[in-house]
Amino acid sequence: MLELDPATIDTSGRVGLFFPEKAEAYSVLIARDGQRTPITVRRNGSRAKVPWTLVAGLHRHAGCALAGLSVRALVVDGDEDELKSVQAGENLERRDLSPLERSMFVAAVADAAKARLRKLHDGKSQQQIAAEIGASERSVKMTERSNEGAEIRSVTVTERMGKVQFTPVEKADAEAEGADEALRSTYRWSDATAAACGMGVESLKRSLRIFRIIVEPNRDLMDGFKNHPVASNASALLAICAKGNVPANVRAVLEWLIANPAATTADEALVALELMPSRGGTGAPATGDTKFLNGLQSNLQRLSLNGQRRAAEVIAQSITPSALVAVRDAISARIAAIDSEQSKGEKA
Repeated sequence: MLELDPATIDTSGRVGLFFPEKAEAYSVLIARDGQRTPITVRRNGSRAKVPWTLVAGLHRHAGCALAGLSVRALVVDGDEDELKSVQAGENLERRDLSPLERSMFVAAVADAAKARLRKLHDGKSQQQIAAEIGASERSVKMTERSNEGAEIRSVTVTERMGKVQFTPVEKADAEAEGADEALRSTYRWSDATAAACGMGVESLKRSLRIFRIIVEPNRDLMDGFKNHPVASNASALLAICAKGNVPANVRAVLEWLIANPAATTADEALVALELMPSRGGTGAPATGDTKFLNGLQSNLQRLSLNGQRRAAEVIAQSITPSALVAVRDAISARIAAIDSEQSKGEKA
């Protein structure tokens, strides 16, 4: 155990978000009761500006600095990926993680597992590794089913990653499937172990959607967004992720929420930006066709991406033939609008 000057520790590369109020709370507690849990650090090379780099314990480090005290530290060894995994693993044990923070730590663990898998297989890509060792069908192979539940075909993550057109949600989900296999291959995790750590494949999908679509492309907005009510609501964040086909739309939603701190739902931003229709306010209850349309819209928005794809066939078969042309025209207009928005986003 070492006693270090906080100023001798580099904190710039630390994964996660910084909450000043949490550091201030630690400062008061440490000044009164002492530092009960040490931080972890690694030793830097001789040419580094400061001798130590923080691995885990950002808020404890900041609390000691604010209190004018030395910080108790344990020294750990390992490469960059291993140390990020240590940091992420320590934080994932906490119960007070926000969905944003959790997504960052889950991404770090997943990245570290994939890096370790590459090292074990001489730097080959995950697709190459899967092809060579026949990756676990149980965790990698997924089955597409018809509306009646009959199997249509099986598709592997490797096949999915080979797609030319890939939505951000699909990309995050495919990455989650690959990360799940990497964790099982490198750490020999069982289903029960993964679930106990909150790192089962469905949890990976949720966290990697939030990280890849919201956090990673918009890091400059995270300090302004992290304390917003919507930032603590995983369902609201996933609703924003559903607009990830146009990254500019996701950014616009975040900027709107930052500018409107009193908003409590993602829907408020989506309606204000005309990314979804209003569900009505204080007027009279909807009746007739309006009532059923509102219900249809609400149920469709609750479906997963695969669920919406299956719903497309149900809708196509259920619509009266004389109304099919109207459905086709509405879908064509929507696709044209999305293509236009994507073009604008790319130019921006």
